[in-house]
Amino acid sequence: MNKNTQYLLAGALGLVVMVVGFNSIKDSFNESMYGTVVKPVMEKYFLSPAPVTEHGREVDQMIVYIHLLMLVLFIGWTAYFLIALWRFRKSRNAKADYAGVTSKVPTTLAEYGVIAAEVVLIGCFAVPLWGKAVNPETMQGDDIVNVDIISEQFMWNAVYPGPDGKFGKRDPDRSSQGNKFGILREGAGLDDISIENAREKDNPLVFPFGQKVVMRITSRDVIHSLKVLPLRVCQDAIPGLEIGQHFTVNDKNAIGKKYLITCAQLCGDGHATMRGYVEIRSRKDFEQWVSDQSAKVAESLKPKE
Repeated sequence: MNKNTQYLLAGALGLVVMVVGFNSIKDSFNESMYGTVVKPVMEKYFLSPAPVTEHGREVDQMIVYIHLLMLVLFIGWTAYFLIALWRFRKSRNAKADYAGVTSKVPTTLAEYGVIAAEVVLIGCFAVPLWGKAVNPETMQGDDIVNVDIISEQFMWNAVYPGPDGKFGKRDPDRSSQGNKFGILREGAGLDDISIENAREKDNPLVFPFGQKVVMRITSRDVIHSLKVLPLRVCQDAIPGLEIGQHFTVNDKNAIGKKYLITCAQLCGDGHATMRGYVEIRSRKDFEQWVSDQSAKVAESLKPKE
């Protein structure tokens, strides 16, 4: 085994040990950093409202840590550039020295430091956050609320399963006035709830407090992006795809509040009007809302005399 291979293996082993070691102290590190650095930076410089979901803190930490690394790199490489300009200026080096600086130790150490920082960000923060917020396997379970988010120019819509907790079948060819998404009103689809154009505060998308909400997000026309900043949710809605996103509201102060939905993708000439609202309710009130909405569906299906 040559020296280069030995150095490579030693470096890889060192990075693994560093990630494992940092993970063992990550919780206490995050707790101390959140109140002293992350929260003030998000509020003062990013003008971001406080997160109300259990994964929101980790999203904020990831954002701030990445920006801190970029700030260090900006200052470091700018200083290196200015030092190089001063040290190798023409008045001091009238004749070019083609050998230049022979020691590469400082820049090599800096580069390895950047690699180490990026490995820690990926291995200790990004991957665990992905596993908590995006991994499809975490979108399963008994105590969850499933919601289909359907976007279109220029509005947000949703379909909820009724009190039975099961979606019925939908056929786009069966869509009509009063049944925009072609819900087949039979079997599990008898009590499905359709919320069309959640643009006004009196017609919001409703989510429960303390219960996992699993959204399947899609689009009927162009690419949109569902963004609700206090929930720390931002996910593209792409035609032909159903993309999963989930969250759990864990801040009791969010109960009864309504949060703005914006579209984070330029989706056409009405993009600025593509807004909506999300309302957080207690679990009991949410269940009552589902029951009331399902009763309205049942009433609309009664044959007219």
